[in-house]
Amino acid sequence: MRERMRNQYNPAEYLCSKVIAEFPLDTLYAIIFASTLKWRTGLRSSLKVLTITYSLMTVAGVALGFAIGGLAPDGDTAKAAGMPIMVLMMVMGVINPSGVDSTIIQPIYIQFLKLISPIRWAIEGLCISEYKGMEFSRKGYGLFKTIASDAPKMGAMAMVQNGDQVLNALGLQESTWEQSMRMLGRLTGANILISLLGLKFCGPSFVTRKCPATSKKTRTNSSSGNNSDE
Repeated sequence: MRERMRNQYNPAEYLCSKVIAEFPLDTLYAIIFASTLKWRTGLRSSLKVLTITYSLMTVAGVALGFAIGGLAPDGDTAKAAGMPIMVLMMVMGVINPSGVDSTIIQPIYIQFLKLISPIRWAIEGLCISEYKGMEFSRKGYGLFKTIASDAPKMGAMAMVQNGDQVLNALGLQESTWEQSMRMLGRLTGANILISLLGLKFCGPSFVTRKCPATSKKTRTNSSSGNNSDE
């Protein structure tokens, strides 16, 4: 804030320094998380896919924070607006595990919020990479256990037999992991541009006030001068 008041650098210089300072470190944390997740859970997705997905999601989230901070007039406003927006992005990004009804047309504002949610594209990319081409194994011993384990238990999709059926139920049969990653990249670029414009045109505003002591002294000097003239 102090540096912006003094005009020590322009918005492009400030944003560039933030990107250079924060993107690599946040990406490193995402890679560590993805590597640990792969090691401890044995996901079907490759380590490369996991690290790219989590890294792009992290970078897109940081860029969204830049956009909020650039548009906000001060730090307190940015903090107050940041949390509700992030919660909204999380809610809009969650996939309904019971499936998607393609006959229902969602309102335009819901579609827009889902479009700009980085969490949505990360979840879709992970689901596509994990389920595409997967064949669910069936393990059971005895008649009852064989029948009970004949299909995976996934809520309303309990009768699916493979990963492609899961993607079809989620409405992702035509989507690809590459498309989701491209959307994360576009969101990152768009949020950085919004941040740059916000820093340029939505800077902090200040109110100029006159010092009462100075005004009183000025009036006193003026009165003294008038008396001298007389």
